[in-house]
Amino acid sequence: MEKVKGKSILAPLFKCLESMFELFVPLVIARMIDQGIQKENIGVIWQSLFLLLALACVGCLTAVIAQYFAAEVAMVVGKSYRADLFHKILSLSYRDYNELSASSLITRIGPDIFQIESTVNMMLRLLMRSPFIVVGACIMAFRISVPLSLLFFLLLLLLSFVVFGIMALTMPFYKKIQLSLENITRKYRENIMGIRVVRAFCQEEKEEEEFLEKNQNYTKVQIRVGKISALLNPMSMLLIQLGLMGLLYFSSKMVNDGRLFQGNVVALTNYMSQILVELLKLANLIILMVKAYASISRIEEVMERKNDGSPASKGISTKPYDPAIQSNLLEAGKKSG
Repeated sequence: MEKVKGKSILAPLFKCLESMFELFVPLVIARMIDQGIQKENIGVIWQSLFLLLALACVGCLTAVIAQYFAAEVAMVVGKSYRADLFHKILSLSYRDYNELSASSLITRIGPDIFQIESTVNMMLRLLMRSPFIVVGACIMAFRISVPLSLLFFLLLLLLSFVVFGIMALTMPFYKKIQLSLENITRKYRENIMGIRVVRAFCQEEKEEEEFLEKNQNYTKVQIRVGKISALLNPMSMLLIQLGLMGLLYFSSKMVNDGRLFQGNVVALTNYMSQILVELLKLANLIILMVKAYASISRIEEVMERKNDGSPASKGISTKPYDPAIQSNLLEAGKKSG
């Protein structure tokens, strides 16, 4: 972990540098419209075009560097978690292994660690970028027009209320989804390992009904969360369109009065769109962080298990109760990596 400590700092810094270039783009476009197009100044138009091209190239370069650092840090974090958890699982006592179950351990070393990797990657890329752009866009709007910037702050409050309100409604379901998925994995594994017993006692229909019931429960929770989450984009777009309507209405009067230029109106609409996009990204990031926190809690539950003096914990046998668990864990770890 120490070898990627510097990269974990550089990744968000490069993303903030990219954000800074992105915030300058609307100002360059406003200058091109007001000083170049309206005044038919070809020199200003070409200067603005070259400046936009330079900002795009430098922003792309900084984004690629940040993405590379973030991905490397995420992979190292996942590798560390996976290695520690695998070593801990092999040293579990028989009682702990039976309490946790093989399906639960496979889920923790596979999907849970993959969830942590994805969240670390997204955090390094967006945790500083999104607030930086939201605050920066509001400051730029305040710099262009103080009266219209009040509309930005009002829209920001409404959007934050919608985004975080929907998140608060959906967050409690994510743990249920994880548990339902774990139940499906457990049932699937039980049928695979005990297929001969199931067929010997003619229990195929019963096992199929139980599996369908667990799968149906998982589907219901997913659909319920999906219905609530589906409100996020339409409501956000409705607010942003209302905000753009208000912005164009008030700015048109200021343009007629000579208090505002047409290029400034274009810049303000761009800043408003940037705020919407970054708030949605931030909402998705927080949802990922909640899922990752649940995954970390499940992994810590295994890591905090103490040896109770059983033969397995004393080192007489490091094989878990089920001989197939080692191969299953290795396969799950490879798939998640």
